Amino acid sequence: KNLVENVQVAAAKAKTQSKPYSSSIESTANDINEHTDSEEIASGKCGDNVNFSLYSDGELFIYGSGNMEDQLFYNGSPWYNRRNDIKSVVIKKGVTSIGNYAFSFCSYITSVTIPESVTSIGNYAFGYNHMLSSINIPNEVTYIGNNAFDCCEKLMWVNLPKGITSISG
Repeated sequence: KNLVENVQVAAAKAKTQSKPYSSSIESTANDINEHTDSEEIASGKCGDNVNFSLYSDGELFIYGSGNMEDQLFYNGSPWYNRRNDIKSVVIKKGVTSIGNYAFSFCSYITSVTIPESVTSIGNYAFGYNHMLSSINIPNEVTYIGNNAFDCCEKLMWVNLPKGITSISG
């Protein structure tokens, strides 16, 4: 079992700066509505106590408490049919895991905010995110699943936390 501490992983020759995640983001639908002036274009459940709202400006908010659902395939997420509309993902404090295939093939995501409440990232969670160039994974994440960042061609920088105990695949 290897512990990895703040390791930069170069997926290409250039480096970019990442946006730090924020632990002060609230986990309620009302708070989400206060953070955007855009029209909600899709919403629903993505876990027993986890919901999502997608807005016309491309922001996808994941909020609630507990785990996101694991999907069996890349096209199982409830926002899959709107995947090309998603530009950024904000996971709110209270969500504890990012499910398998959660954001696979959401090719236009450029930023992801992961709160300190998340402890695991599922298999292929961000697979085939062609525009994602950097990601800051909070220290509380201890597990990253198989191919979590598979085929993310522009991914230049990943900040891995001190407490990580397993990176599969």
